Amino acid sequence: MFYRDFKSAFKNSDVSVIQYPGREEKYAQVMPDTVGELADEIFKEYRDLFKSDYVIWGHSMGSTVGYEVAKRCEEILHNPPIVFFSSGAAAPCNPTTKKVKLSVDSDKDFEELMDMYGGISDELRKDKDFRDYFYPIIRGDMKLLSDYRDNEHIKLRCPVRLIEGTEDGCVIDKWKFYTDFDINVKYHNGGHFFINDHKQEIADYIEKNAMEVRSRRRGTSGYRKIT
Repeated sequence: MFYRDFKSAFKNSDVSVIQYPGREEKYAQVMPDTVGELADEIFKEYRDLFKSDYVIWGHSMGSTVGYEVAKRCEEILHNPPIVFFSSGAAAPCNPTTKKVKLSVDSDKDFEELMDMYGGISDELRKDKDFRDYFYPIIRGDMKLLSDYRDNEHIKLRCPVRLIEGTEDGCVIDKWKFYTDFDINVKYHNGGHFFINDHKQEIADYIEKNAMEVRSRRRGTSGYRKIT
C-alpha cells in the first residue's frame, strides 16, 4: 500500500511493487526466517522480469533485501541491474543497531524507535486495530533485519545510486565496498520517510539515471521501457 502511489510517478517504466509475505494479499503466507530466504522467494517470483532490462530500488529494509535479490540475479541469471538504487539505508555490512534488536521484545524501546523513524501518525499509533495488525509485522521485519549480517562484500556489477534524507542519519560510507562502478548520492530534505514528500523527484531521478546508464552501456540512446 505504501509504495503503490509511486507507480503513477514513473513515466517511462513498468513498476512492480514487491509485496512481502504476512501482509495484505499475502497475509496468510509465513514470513521467512532470514533475509536470504526472503530474497530467494522474491527472485523466484519475479525471475522472468529479471531476465530483461531492470533496476532495483529498495528503501530502508528493502535496500538490504534488494541487494540480496540483485546478487541472485547476477549469480544465477548473469544479468545485473542497470542501476541499483538504495534509499534510507546503510550498506549491508553495517551492523544493525543494538536499539533495533532490543526493540523487537521491548514495548518501550519499540515505541521509542517508532518515534525516531516517524512516518506513522500519532492518531494511527493510538488506534488498537492498527497496532494489532501492523505492529507484529513491523516487529517481525525488525527481527529479520537485526539478525542479518553481510561479511562477504560481494560487489554488484552495476552503478549504485544512494538517495538519502538530510535528517535521517544513515551512515553510507561503506557502500563503496559494494561496486567497482560509480556511486552517486542525492539528498532530499527530511527524515527516514523523506520519500513521502519527494515522490516525483525520486521517480524522475531513478528513470533519468537508469536510461543514462543503459545508453552508456549499450552505446545507444534508443528508447525502451525499463522494468
